[in-house]
Parts: sequence; structure tokens; C-alpha cells
Amino acid sequence: MNEKTPSPGEKLPSEGEVVRMMERLLEGVKFTEIERIEKDGLLWSLRYESIDSEGDRIIYEYGVRTPDIDLDARTAVIHSTFFDKENNVVGGHNLADYENGTWKIVSSV
Repeated sequence: MNEKTPSPGEKLPSEGEVVRMMERLLEGVKFTEIERIEKDGLLWSLRYESIDSEGDRIIYEYGVRTPDIDLDARTAVIHSTFFDKENNVVGGHNLADYENGTWKIVSSV
């Protein structure tokens, strides 16, 4: 790898950047961390759980996406998943994408 080629980790946000963005997106929402996965010194997944005003569960998740063909084309996203009272997935949406070293908010909570 030469100086102009960033390592795969440099294309991903630091743990601190992820936590700050999750807290920014979830401002005013009561949440609990339920899972954290780290590999090779990088944060690969961070999941928070929240209960909405109707008592339904919402999962907010940061994750690293790695395309099957180009492992250097990793991207990071934060998305939400909504569950009904029977714990069935009933929806969700993308909240933020990490592009070129910067978070881009694409939807609000």
C-alpha cells in the first residue's frame, strides 16, 4: 500500500464519530446499547434499542457494509428498524451514510 491509498479502516468512522452521530440522531430519545461488534480494532456494528410512545420496539444500528466484489469499497451506515408488538419487522429507513470521511444525514428519527 502506498501513501496515497488509505487503509480500509481509514475509510470508516472512528468509534467516537459513530457514537457522536448516533447520539445526535437520537437526541431526545431514550435508548439502550444492546450490541457492539468489533473486529481488528474497528467498530463493525453498534445497536441501540428504544421503545416508542405506543410501546413498539425500534432498533437503531450502525454497521459496516462490505460489497462482495470490492472489499476496499466498504461503507458505513446508520439505519432504523421498526417492530410491532409481536416483534415482527414492520419498517425502517436509512438515517445516515458515511461518505468520503463525513457523515451525511439522509433522514431524521
